[in-house]
Amino acid sequence: MQQDQRQKGPISEGRTLRPLPVCVAAVMLLLFGPIGWWSKDFGVFMLQQMFGVHVLLMLLTAAVAIFIWAIFEKWWLRRISLLVTVGVIAVMPPALLNGLPIIRDPLEFYVWYYTHPETVTALASRDDIVMYWDGWGVAGITNDSFLVSNPDDSISTTAAATIWAQRFSSRCDIVATQRMKAGFYLLTTADCVLP
Repeated sequence: MQQDQRQKGPISEGRTLRPLPVCVAAVMLLLFGPIGWWSKDFGVFMLQQMFGVHVLLMLLTAAVAIFIWAIFEKWWLRRISLLVTVGVIAVMPPALLNGLPIIRDPLEFYVWYYTHPETVTALASRDDIVMYWDGWGVAGITNDSFLVSNPDDSISTTAAATIWAQRFSSRCDIVATQRMKAGFYLLTTADCVLP
């Protein structure tokens, strides 16, 4: 009989909201993960412009409502769950929108690198434009990035990469270079495609 009474106390009341922060984090990941992952895409940019303010207002309203609920909640475990949920709502969208674009190219590169060992071995001793990597922009203002091999690791600056690209009869200016791994770089051009 005493065990039944203990289960109805404050601890059991708090347990009912423990999954709430995890559920909210999953919703944030589903909502903002794809937007952060494909953030360079113009269509995603337009979706952000059309719906971004509405989504932010809904998140702000939900966070304020949950915070007010936490203030008036009498069970401390439930209050902690509610406050953690407010923190998840505040932290996850900017973290996903800013963090995923940073890790996207390296993550995709390592997947490519470890799934194409023959190509990696063949490119270990020669300079080459391996493949078209990504593109973004609007008509007239586009950026394209290319995965290239450079065993000498000598194209870490845009000036050196532009000179390197001229070996392939390219007149493109390289606007960004990113070292992915020893001998492999992503070169980004503006309004120009490497041959």
